[in-house]
Amino acid sequence: MGLGATTILRLRVEAYQIFLSLILLLLLSLSAAQSIVKTLPGFSGELPFVLETGYIGVGEHDKVHLFYYFIDSEVQPADDPLVLWLTGGPGCSALSGPIYEIGPLSFDYKNSREGKKPVLVLNDYSWTMYRIQHLQKDTTLSDAKSVAHAYEFLTKWLLAHPDFHTNPEYIAGDSHSGIIIPPLVEKFWMGYVLGNPFTDFIYDVNSRVKFAHRLALISDEMYEGAKVNCRGEYVHSNTSNFVYKEYLEIVDLCSAYSPEPKIFKWDSSPLGVHSSKALLSDANPIGGPWCRNHDYLFIYIWANDKAVQEALHVINGTITEWI
Repeated sequence: MGLGATTILRLRVEAYQIFLSLILLLLLSLSAAQSIVKTLPGFSGELPFVLETGYIGVGEHDKVHLFYYFIDSEVQPADDPLVLWLTGGPGCSALSGPIYEIGPLSFDYKNSREGKKPVLVLNDYSWTMYRIQHLQKDTTLSDAKSVAHAYEFLTKWLLAHPDFHTNPEYIAGDSHSGIIIPPLVEKFWMGYVLGNPFTDFIYDVNSRVKFAHRLALISDEMYEGAKVNCRGEYVHSNTSNFVYKEYLEIVDLCSAYSPEPKIFKWDSSPLGVHSSKALLSDANPIGGPWCRNHDYLFIYIWANDKAVQEALHVINGTITEWI
């Protein structure tokens, strides 16, 4: 007895659905790869939390492979929020999130002395009451491309991890992520958290002089003189004006902590690339007074250790130097 038209139509629909499912699984297998990390060099014993690392392919033909760290919640994994954490910079390693900011690990400075390999300990102030993803972005992209890639990353990651579809979702980050996160929030309509966000170049950079004054790093006289003579504009500075230029020569934020403060020439670049002694720059961690960049010494040593990269399942040859 032949099959009815309705039965044939139903079988075709089911076959088409199976075909689409197979295509989806194939795409996911090509664009996503993940591994569970049980141990890490520098940490004693097995990790007491779930750490997954992996790659998600994004962009045209999945040519860009974004590396991520996923740390499962240590409280109620089935119900706790899922947080996508975007590290700022631009260009900061995603490792700064799980080790220096909100993650479950930190360096044991007392036992990580010169000549010894860095030692890791648990962070008592970890955010791993939530499920957290730390995404390593491609630092060569425009902000618009970064938004598009982050959107595609999270969409594909959720497809590869269907158990997380019912968890509340948030996007969080700091620094330059203040540029990336708002457009992502509009796409996903989810909650967000921003810490010390970079929002607008001119506004943010001009505000650093005011910030330095509020922290008493520059005197009232210097601040008021700068306001009057520079008219509150420190980004597009008229350095040919002698008085104007003089008021832009203020004390280095880092060397202000030194017994011998130094004077520097004003640098209006956002990262201070032209002068290591500019208010807008990070301090040079070598050969000077202690400053915040000294904190990153151990991560340079630890992350460039081949044993560490193998433990994290980093594909061999994809990293020449971890910075």
